[in-house]
Amino acid sequence: MPQIKLNQFEQKIEVPILLTASSGKIRVKNRSIINEYGTPVAVKRDGFKQSNYIERQIGYDVVKKEAAKLAESTLPRTSFVGANGKEKALYELSEYIYHFYKWEVLTDKNLDETVEYLNKISNDNLIDNSAELQIDRSHPINKKINGFDFEYTQVKYPRKI
Repeated sequence: MPQIKLNQFEQKIEVPILLTASSGKIRVKNRSIINEYGTPVAVKRDGFKQSNYIERQIGYDVVKKEAAKLAESTLPRTSFVGANGKEKALYELSEYIYHFYKWEVLTDKNLDETVEYLNKISNDNLIDNSAELQIDRSHPINKKINGFDFEYTQVKYPRKI
């Protein structure tokens, strides 16, 4: 994966997304029906279809000994010891937060309040642990209207009000 590009003047982070790479953090997947998670697609061989979607994984930090991955960071000289006892550097999400802080998009107060808020959340109070707040997908129903084939399905998400 190529290194992100920083535009210090405009305070922008550009993240390259390589859709045709054979491995990496970007995956093109295909789903046969809207309410299922898809299977990987070989884009170079099969091309793109309307039923495809893109999935991107994001890292939080990188172990200093992983030279290839460390070379992708804009902050390879940063250093801290992770929960697993390994020396690490900022990478992806943590480096984005670093740059936003440096550009004053985020403040000390924002970060302190976020940590305080997250520390107060108990495991039994997470969305994942609340059955009534799970994402609910109905099975599709086929319907023909004016000679056109349609597929009706419902997807219910929890929404903050």
